[in-house]
Order: sequence, then C-alpha cells, then structure tokens
Amino acid sequence: MQNDASPVIMTIVAILEESYTVFLIRVYFVVTVMFYPTQKINETAAYGRMMSYMRFLVNE
Repeated sequence: MQNDASPVIMTIVAILEESYTVFLIRVYFVVTVMFYPTQKINETAAYGRMMSYMRFLVNE
C-alpha cells in the first residue's frame, strides 16, 4: 500500500512546495495534453495556448 500511495504523497508535497501560479500552469498543461494525447498538430496548438496563457499570467 505504501508503494501505491507514495506517488500521491510526492505529488501533494510538490504542489505544496510550488507557488499557486506554477500549480495552475501545470494543471492547465496536463489537462490540455490529456485532451490531445496523439495528434501532433493539436499538441503544437496546445503548447501555443499554454505559452500565451503563461504570458497572460506574467502580464498580470
């Protein structure tokens, strides 16, 4: 059971150690990649959206 729970604990620790903005960017990136797992064109579009989203956060 400890081996199964270890990745979850590590993820929680990583979330707590990172800033909220970095956490949001990571969630946004993971969700976007999950929606486009196979198609290269869509992955490129998702990367472009992530970069524009990060620029938006920096400007805020």
